[in-house]
Amino acid sequence: MAERPSESFAELLRRLRRDAGITQEELAEATQLSARSISDLERGIIRSPRRDTTRLLADALGLTGKARALQHAAVSLLHD
Repeated sequence: MAERPSESFAELLRRLRRDAGITQEELAEATQLSARSISDLERGIIRSPRRDTTRLLADALGLTGKARALQHAAVSLLHD
């Protein structure tokens, strides 16, 4: 995965979901979040997702290694 330093959390989530080949509804089902929440995250309406939410997203997207580290770093920046 190519690192994109200027990529927002919303853009990162959208790209990772699309790369996984799943819809917002499928991601919502896998995380037990609402489809509205996934949509709001991807559109940047929710700008500071909770750590447990991002953990659910990372698990559902099957993120490991560098991808998971990037996701964690993006969330850390939001909460610092």
